[in-house]
Amino acid sequence: MATIGRTTITVAREHQVSVAAASLGYHAFNTLVPLLLFLFIGLSMFGELSGAARAAEALTGVSAGQVESSLQSLTQNSQGRFRAAVLAFLILAWSAVRTFRTTNAAFERVYGRHEFGLVEQIVDVALVSVTVPLALALIGVVGVALAMLLDDLFWRVLSPLVLLVALTAAFLPVYYLLPDPEMGLREVLPGTVFAALAWTVSGLFFRFYASMSQSVHLYGAVGGLLLLLTWLYLGGLAILVGVVINAVLADRVDPEGEVFQVDSEGDVL
Repeated sequence: MATIGRTTITVAREHQVSVAAASLGYHAFNTLVPLLLFLFIGLSMFGELSGAARAAEALTGVSAGQVESSLQSLTQNSQGRFRAAVLAFLILAWSAVRTFRTTNAAFERVYGRHEFGLVEQIVDVALVSVTVPLALALIGVVGVALAMLLDDLFWRVLSPLVLLVALTAAFLPVYYLLPDPEMGLREVLPGTVFAALAWTVSGLFFRFYASMSQSVHLYGAVGGLLLLLTWLYLGGLAILVGVVINAVLADRVDPEGEVFQVDSEGDVL
């Protein structure tokens, strides 16, 4: 186990995983913002912004009043909603491609270069782009919304386990479909579970920190955004370290951290 840990750290440092994680976190944030904007535009059309503001308060610690006021100023008229929707679409398209390229580059460093067909590339871009927002949505639903509805000790104990299973299912397609050559489910599970566990623990920690930290309450939305960016960086780091863990456990790196290139059958070239 100690050898596996040392090799994982060596490979992660060799390929500057922490730098790639910063890029992934940034582009994931840029993907998340327009998706949230689309959601808020839809809610504003039905007069449901107050509910979204309360959910944001539970997640980030920023007061619901501040959140609702900002959302109303952005979506208070149809012309403003249209401009916001166009801008959100452009940001989403650009960020989705950048998120995919960053994630795919990390896989290529470990498993070798993968030539994508057009359809496969479109599917993979959509898959990678949806993964982080889906993970955040699961944390919001399982960790916040259901906790507010089912406020009892049993659910508080059970919810982290439910979240871990849900996040594992959300991350699994990325680890299974992106590597070249294809890997079996057993090979991709360790890194998937590691990433899901890291997201579960960090989600619980940052939610607690947001509710207790004076800086978040003092700086309002700015404090909440900084907290979210930090969380996305650590989440991106966990996802990319999971890639390395899978490669190490599948014996595709040597003890010195050199990555073996493999053919379509998984044999070292």
